[in-house]
Amino acid sequence: MAVATFEKHGTVNFMQKGTTCRITYSLHDLEPECKHGFHIHEKPFQTSCSEAGSHYNPKGKEHGGLDSEQRHDGDLGNIETDAMGLSVGDMCVKLNLEDIIGRTIVLHAKEDDLGRSNINESKTTGNAGKRIDCAIIKRKVGFKLKY
Repeated sequence: MAVATFEKHGTVNFMQKGTTCRITYSLHDLEPECKHGFHIHEKPFQTSCSEAGSHYNPKGKEHGGLDSEQRHDGDLGNIETDAMGLSVGDMCVKLNLEDIIGRTIVLHAKEDDLGRSNINESKTTGNAGKRIDCAIIKRKVGFKLKY
């Protein structure tokens, strides 16, 4: 298991099962009734989310959504907030947890277009806008699975 704790907006948990990583999140204090791009970026940051580099993309693919044939490994699509600015949910992604420990997960200001628009940045960033918060993905210490 791993966890990423945002400075202002909540927590994301990661759990590996076979070739799939289950990602659960509980986020708050976001713009109400809005979609926000949600991505794993290639590097850890020290003081600013801008230091996290580009989307995690070890296979050199174009940007896309979770259901796209072409997508960066770090492309997690969008999270959607309710009328109170809360977003709670989960997703399953073909991803190796060991490969993302130490990388940064980023919340973006705008909706990710999932690589589907004709704007230049669509195929690289999804036009998701400014990085509003970020967190380093860290191994959960002392966690043991109980069967």
